[in-house]
Amino acid sequence: MNYAITAPFQQIKTTGSYTKETQSVERLKTLLDKMKIFNVFNEVRGEYEYRPHYKDSNKTPRIDFLLTPTIELVKAGWEFGAIGIECKKSDVKIGKPLSQILDYSTAVFRHPTYNVLIKPDFIFLWPCEKTHGDIASIMAQNRFGSVDESGSNAEWHSLNFFCGEQRVFSYRFNQTPNIDINPKQFGKRTGSR
Repeated sequence: MNYAITAPFQQIKTTGSYTKETQSVERLKTLLDKMKIFNVFNEVRGEYEYRPHYKDSNKTPRIDFLLTPTIELVKAGWEFGAIGIECKKSDVKIGKPLSQILDYSTAVFRHPTYNVLIKPDFIFLWPCEKTHGDIASIMAQNRFGSVDESGSNAEWHSLNFFCGEQRVFSYRFNQTPNIDINPKQFGKRTGSR
């Protein structure tokens, strides 16, 4: 019997040098506050819209960051709504975090100040570089993404948000204009390909 030759499975892990999740969260909070293009809310609780019959229905989601766009970001061309970010320490296999994000995609999150439920347009994993291949396709279809920092001590210091292999936007800390938004649509298709 002949079997198809397949490439070895590529294991993707979170990046950076954060030995604890709290360090990762603190660094991202610092960067988000410096950007000033989102209203930043930490540890936001939510409610699941839908839970499959085989899942524990007593749990509620809590996402590390819920970001709502400021008028500055909207004027720069942001056509989406809120985004969520789930944080992990470095060198973590991304399978379990992506499963967590998949669960969070079936949730709405309660604004900490106003009695409003928010459904994020994207949910990103931090710190994680752009993904490739099949996993990137699944992430793009579900509007899951990755966010990473590049060039922290360089002229091109930026925070980069990807949905699968496509860049959603970048924020450049030392350049003008700071905001670079990719106008492509993500996760619009349904059914067979």
